[in-house]
Amino acid sequence: MKLFLTRSNTLKIQHLMTRSPAGPLMQAFVLEAIRRYAEEIVSEGIPEDNPRALISPRAWYVCAEVAQAELSEMEGA
Repeated sequence: MKLFLTRSNTLKIQHLMTRSPAGPLMQAFVLEAIRRYAEEIVSEGIPEDNPRALISPRAWYVCAEVAQAELSEMEGA
């Protein structure tokens, strides 16, 4: 478990997607989780900027839009 904590986020996701005991079902789980979270963020509308926020709410919203668009494109392909 310690090794998992020291990996980059990219490697953590790669590990989940390729080496999970759940097998290929984990890929569907991860993509569905991203899809649902992006949908939730986008449905709330463009947030007001908050200069005190660690991460810009608008930038977070844009990330959700990009994720939603990418996943929609994948479904349509």
